[in-house]
Amino acid sequence: MAAALAAFAGPAGAALADTSGIPSYKTAGTAVTGTAGSTDAPTVKPGIYTDTIGVGDRKYYGVDLDDSSSAFISAVAAPRADTTVGYSDGISVSLQDTDGNSCSLGGDASFGSAEAARPIAAYASRRIVNDRSCQKAGHYLFLVERDSAATSDPGDWPIEIRFVLEPGVEHGATTAPSPSSWSSGTPVPPSGSAKTVTGGTGFNDATELGAGVYTDRILPGQTLFYEVPVDWGQQLFTTAEFGNTEPKEGATGTFASSGIQLDLYNPARGAVTDDSASYDGDPAEVALGTAPALYANRFNTTDSISAMRFSGRYYLEITLSPAVAGFIDGKVSFTLRIGVKGSAVAGPAYIGGADSPLSAGDGDGGVAGGGSALRLAGFAALGAGTVLVLSLAVWTVSARRRSVDAVR
Repeated sequence: MAAALAAFAGPAGAALADTSGIPSYKTAGTAVTGTAGSTDAPTVKPGIYTDTIGVGDRKYYGVDLDDSSSAFISAVAAPRADTTVGYSDGISVSLQDTDGNSCSLGGDASFGSAEAARPIAAYASRRIVNDRSCQKAGHYLFLVERDSAATSDPGDWPIEIRFVLEPGVEHGATTAPSPSSWSSGTPVPPSGSAKTVTGGTGFNDATELGAGVYTDRILPGQTLFYEVPVDWGQQLFTTAEFGNTEPKEGATGTFASSGIQLDLYNPARGAVTDDSASYDGDPAEVALGTAPALYANRFNTTDSISAMRFSGRYYLEITLSPAVAGFIDGKVSFTLRIGVKGSAVAGPAYIGGADSPLSAGDGDGGVAGGGSALRLAGFAALGAGTVLVLSLAVWTVSARRRSVDAVR
């Protein structure tokens, strides 16, 4: 990962866990200051930027777009682990023209039922497609807004802005294709000895993993990130198995609702799907599965399928609620089982033979083109049934869909 990563600093608030030993989210971005007014918004080029956002703030950033590239602009809110947040606290983002017309459906992200401060991300887009707004070259506006409850920590949150352009496609793939099908056979989880790894603090220093079995440890209130390369036509399946732990002496609690949170983001930092589970010190598991990564998925109206529109590095985010500190001492061990099902297929023909920057990771070691360079062991599949892409079979459990930008 990049050597020049700098840690976010942020306000300290009330929490149920001692989070002093938890590293803050790391970024490789350039500082920028968004404005409350759209006319004097700073113009950002493709890249990563850092800023802060206060309660009720609306921050504008300018972007210049051509008339052939799709644009994806995300915002990550990364309050410190000891920040008090509520269920509906979060951010919303939108991309607009200078008349205030939206280029796509707005995206939003919140902390949800875990009510645990962790990095959350949402994105907006300008997609090149017939009969849509924002198709002309020109100046556009990216807006980030924050919503926080009165009982939440009122301090500023660090935010990270990422702006990426995706090249246009030869022959103009601007309309939805006919429905296709893909295998819904239940994959066999990887087995064997687990490799010990240490997850990163966020998107920029996420630990790269291929298909296999891994073990890590996590503190109450901590969030860990991992990145998994997924090629065109492949599906990602993950389980996180938390082991039993000894209760601490003088425990102040016995149970944490939504104690374990598993989130999946695509290469543009758009939410794909998630799962959560309560934790009381006994074994517990969260799991998720995806549709194949296909360019045509961007035309699908199901959020979890639409988000699987890129090849490249997908991001797993695991959070252990700070409430677990009420009955557990120290770190909790867990096992990750990761599989990538399916053979790689040809991707879209980008104009001029270009590779999409979304195929590379946020840190070092990007996957050029997200194509044949990927070398991942796939899952063995049981059964050969197929279903239309309008139906997504979830691996082991039904992953609860979070609010996510469909970017239609």
